Amino acid sequence: MYVMKKRNGTISFFKFLFIFLIMVYHCNDLRNGFDGGIPIKKAYLAVEFFFIVSGYYFAKSIVKKWNDESDIYLDNLKFIWAKLKRFLPYSLVATFLIIIVLKIYNAVSLTDILMSIYSVTFLSIFGFKNLVRTLWFISAMLAVMFIIYPIIRRKKMVYVYYISPLIILFGLGFLIQNYNCLDVHQVSWNHLFCVGLLRALVEINIGIVIAFFEPKINFMLSSMKLKYLNILISLVEVFLYAFVIGFILFYQKMNNLDYFVLIIMSLAIALSMSEKGVLNKIFSNKFIYYLEKISLPIYINHAVFVTFFDYYSLRHNISFYLNLSICCLTTIVFSILEYQIINYIKKRKLKS
Repeated sequence: MYVMKKRNGTISFFKFLFIFLIMVYHCNDLRNGFDGGIPIKKAYLAVEFFFIVSGYYFAKSIVKKWNDESDIYLDNLKFIWAKLKRFLPYSLVATFLIIIVLKIYNAVSLTDILMSIYSVTFLSIFGFKNLVRTLWFISAMLAVMFIIYPIIRRKKMVYVYYISPLIILFGLGFLIQNYNCLDVHQVSWNHLFCVGLLRALVEINIGIVIAFFEPKINFMLSSMKLKYLNILISLVEVFLYAFVIGFILFYQKMNNLDYFVLIIMSLAIALSMSEKGVLNKIFSNKFIYYLEKISLPIYINHAVFVTFFDYYSLRHNISFYLNLSICCLTTIVFSILEYQIINYIKKRKLKS
């Protein structure tokens, strides 16, 4: 009934763009005294894009085993292990490098080093210390998928039509009542769990709902037979993404409007996944696909380089914008080299 799609050019493009915005946003931590940083306060909302997209592809992968008679819990472990194998090389390298950086500046203890095993293995969302702060997203994503995988396999459409919408509504209600914005992650502890875990649970379920209702929406759009329908969808898609990016770049207040932007982003992703517009054709090329591939190492590694240049800037008189440029450029170059090396090793292992 459901078929896993080929790579989506629009999603690939926005993965890279949103990762870049997150990197620049975190560069505001570079302490250069008088320059004041870049006034982008909302780039944390880019994380919503990745949770929703992850939920979408997670649902599609589960449907492939929808009617299998295999052990659900063993399949769950295999699924998570397949994910871990992709992330582990980058988390190991980033953790090793950040320990070196922190050791150089006498900012890490032996206890921190030993406890870094929890961040390397993506367990920080459960409350453990995390040296590489960007790993919290992967930790939250894997935790949520591990928890709900067997439930979806067991309950199937009951989960999609009943459990998932309730998780979204109650989860968003809890967040709105207790947190002024969506900037909650692993350090947001409510004495029971990291609130970033709830953020991940809600938004991954939004992606799941989009995945299951997308075929029905596509059928409805196809049956309408409207002239210039693709152009109309493209214009709406562009407007929605432009609104989200404009909000991230220019809106300064920390308030509940984040939850409205979440709706807009969900609609934009739903339209992108339908592939009815022209954006997918524009962005479906090898260059965009390559940008998507290096997005993961850029996301993980920039925490290391922001930490290094943060401490470095305290001892040297470097302007913020020069420091920012060097930090971003170094992160991108290192990530490209790292991706190429890891990809080469993986290919050699497959051949042997």
